Amino acid sequence: MQKFDKNKLLLTSSLAESLYNDFAKDMPIYDYHCHISAKDIYEDRRFVSLSDLWLRADHYKWRLMRANGIEEEYISGNADSKQKFLAFASCLDKAIGNPVCTWCNMELDKYFGIDQHLHSSNAEEIWDRCNKFLADNELTPSKILCDSKVQVIGTTDNPTDSLEYHKRLGAECDFPKVLPTFRPDNIINIQSDDWLDNICMLEQVTGVEIDGLGGLCEALSKRMDYFDTVGCRLSDHGMGKIPCVYASLNEIDSIVKARLVGREIGYENCQKVETYLNFWCGEQYHKRNWVWQIHYGCLRNPNTKGYKRLGKDSGFDCILANGGKQGLVSLLDSLAIENSLPKMIIYSLNPNDNAFLDCLIGSFQGENGGGIQHGSAWWFGDNKDGIQAQLTSLAHNGLLGNFVGMLTDSRSFLSYVRHDYFRRILCSTLAEWVESGEFESRLDIVGNIVKGICFDNAKNFFGG
Repeated sequence: MQKFDKNKLLLTSSLAESLYNDFAKDMPIYDYHCHISAKDIYEDRRFVSLSDLWLRADHYKWRLMRANGIEEEYISGNADSKQKFLAFASCLDKAIGNPVCTWCNMELDKYFGIDQHLHSSNAEEIWDRCNKFLADNELTPSKILCDSKVQVIGTTDNPTDSLEYHKRLGAECDFPKVLPTFRPDNIINIQSDDWLDNICMLEQVTGVEIDGLGGLCEALSKRMDYFDTVGCRLSDHGMGKIPCVYASLNEIDSIVKARLVGREIGYENCQKVETYLNFWCGEQYHKRNWVWQIHYGCLRNPNTKGYKRLGKDSGFDCILANGGKQGLVSLLDSLAIENSLPKMIIYSLNPNDNAFLDCLIGSFQGENGGGIQHGSAWWFGDNKDGIQAQLTSLAHNGLLGNFVGMLTDSRSFLSYVRHDYFRRILCSTLAEWVESGEFESRLDIVGNIVKGICFDNAKNFFGG
């Protein structure tokens, strides 16, 4: 049986190996954007099986299983957990080149001490070994985070969340820091089916009567203040297409009032409200010295049948070809005119936007002290080619040495190997430029760039 050899994984030269081993490998992690649960961290959840840890909410794996013709019962359904795992393992026999295959082998090696490539012929053996390990050892969130050298975690939280477990963690645990991130999509997306339900919850937690635009903004501001007291320093907006439809305050107020009483308001009117709320939120984040993350370019739920059967976030989303670049330009420009441009990290799910983003942020860097970042390749882009493309574009059109680096954007605690995956690709990319004579060959200079991108830049950018 061929062993999984991590020593030279993704490291394409001896210089890449030196950069990785001497400067990247042991750096701590600043995971400023993820979807793991603060409750699970606080309660130090025990995982009952490898399926519970690996398959319960991992849409990357679900998509592979669907691509292999596996019945939904063994993906998101009620099939036996072992059968689900064996079904997933059968996909890896064909998953050459897919990052999920590499991540799985890295996770098995790091957290379970298993140095074999997982595939159908050894899946039963690995299932038994991993479950025995889970039963005999405390592979809990605290153990995983400690072993992974995670210092800071930024979760993703709805405006109405109580943040109870963030507060408990802040009061009782010194390591790691677990900070909330303000994610108001369910309030800003005024056309969503559950918008009125979310408004009712917002009224309940703030005590503000939301009878128009003024009440809506007051309630959101109150929640921002609350999040700030619990340590929030980041917001995050997930958008498909960034809107760019302007209207007067009176018209926007009228649209909000119509929506509040259940009237249909139409797509263009939704865009008017969302355009205004995005600008208003940017001003609020600037006042609070928060970093605003914008993730755009995702086409949500194109498979209507799948959405109706399983709901959102079930592995059916894809890349949106046109994510509204003009809307992003207009948003940055409007905020800059008002001297209200916050620090930002902007991510496009479409890799074709890399050069556009790098050039655009360069046009606004002087407005807030160089505080706009091109976010790392994410979701469908956090593979070897996607990461290399983002690094290369940022290097060609900006200052790669200031980049705040990788994040997990994951619901799985074992996903911290993705930082290691990224670091290996980073070191190979930098080594190639050094070896071609394009950059200084002194290891201390290149090594400082590596350390900055791995951790130091994020710590400085977010303020500790």
